[in-house]
Amino acid sequence: FAEETADKSRPSPSLLALREILGLVSASRNVFVNRAFGEDDSSAPPKTSLVTDLVYPEAPVLRLLAQTQPPLKAPATLPPRAPEAAPEAKSEAKPKSKSEAKPTSKPKSKPKSKQSVMSFSEVLRMSLCSSRKSTARSEVAADQGHNAYQKITQHRTPLSLPMTLLLNCGASEVDEFMQVWRGTNALGGPWLPRRVDVLLDQRNSEARVAVAELVEPPPPPPSISEAPGPQWACVDRARSKERPADPTAWLEMPLEMPLAQGVEPGGGAAAPGAVQVRRYELAAVVSHVAGASAG
Repeated sequence: FAEETADKSRPSPSLLALREILGLVSASRNVFVNRAFGEDDSSAPPKTSLVTDLVYPEAPVLRLLAQTQPPLKAPATLPPRAPEAAPEAKSEAKPKSKSEAKPTSKPKSKPKSKQSVMSFSEVLRMSLCSSRKSTARSEVAADQGHNAYQKITQHRTPLSLPMTLLLNCGASEVDEFMQVWRGTNALGGPWLPRRVDVLLDQRNSEARVAVAELVEPPPPPPSISEAPGPQWACVDRARSKERPADPTAWLEMPLEMPLAQGVEPGGGAAAPGAVQVRRYELAAVVSHVAGASAG
């Protein structure tokens, strides 16, 4: 809820503050699949969204990736794990009698989670730069005697990045989406990262968006004194038929440092032709757990 003001013709200061903090400003562009039926439609005004919906590939695509996509390999620069401690010398002990011997059951090992078919940074970039198929009326097609409603691709790209990124995960609707969340990252740690860098480069005609995440390994067992640390990984393109491989690339440092030289991180809305970098840290995860009786 935002504070309501008597003047209905202008938004309240609290709503303006919410838009400054949470508002993701995006531009939409419609492109006819058959370019002969019209030019790109870029007349739609920019849209401000306080909540960003995560966009996933369709369920058949995720199932195909799970069957064909090889897991992303860890970077070669990771330091090797320290060798496990040598087993302690066995002390001699008298064998127990049959009456004293107790059957021992081997503890059940927890099933190992598989690496997710997509990284969080790839899903987030898909959500910031989303595209979907639709139809739109083409006067050119109608004048030429074709069906007036032709197939288009709607592209959405951000114009500025908010201070706080509020994401609607929407993963519980499809089991394949939940499988993405249940998997691990490329180092075997949690799929949801604690830190994310988002870069928005508008120096060219088409905005470039890159998303990097801090990939953390699982906690090492007590027997290992030296374990590999977290690594930054970046996604700056979408998968395509020509390039279906995982677009994740390992970085030696965060996005803030090598890709935005001379650019202040954050700094409010990005002007046309500027570069904006935001670092986001995971603050909270709100889950709705439905019981069997509540539905």
